[in-house]
Amino acid sequence: KGGSGYNKHSAGMRFYQDGQWEGKKICLPGQLGREPDELVEEDIKEFYDRLLPIIHQRVFKEGRWRLLESLPAWSNNDTFNNIFVWEWTLDKERRLVVVNYSAGTSACRVRLDLEHHPDRVQLHDVLNNQTYVRARNEIANEGLYIQLERWASHIFVF
Repeated sequence: KGGSGYNKHSAGMRFYQDGQWEGKKICLPGQLGREPDELVEEDIKEFYDRLLPIIHQRVFKEGRWRLLESLPAWSNNDTFNNIFVWEWTLDKERRLVVVNYSAGTSACRVRLDLEHHPDRVQLHDVLNNQTYVRARNEIANEGLYIQLERWASHIFVF
């Protein structure tokens, strides 16, 4: 993990499996014309209903992508290794995507360049419809504190 290089060609094609949005568990080859009936997993469907309009925004298609480094939230806590962080920028738009890729609660800190932001930075999580206000100096010096439950994620606009 880590690195700070921008990837100019980040949009790329996104692949989704047939039934992924409904939470189907049986994955069949595309050439089969029939599949068993499965119940729709409502929580998975609701997640994709929230996610898809977000990822169709211009910043994710035309913006510049950068992998950010997750840092330990405190000493002797290595759960920061479970968290992946990306940033997209397009003109003055910024998005921060944070994913806990583990089956346990994890915490980290992420340093962000907030030079042109006010002293109190507002981060709106468009995926979960929550807004957080944090001190710019803390984010720049110690890093933005993030704690996520298992398999959870944020998509921040700031």
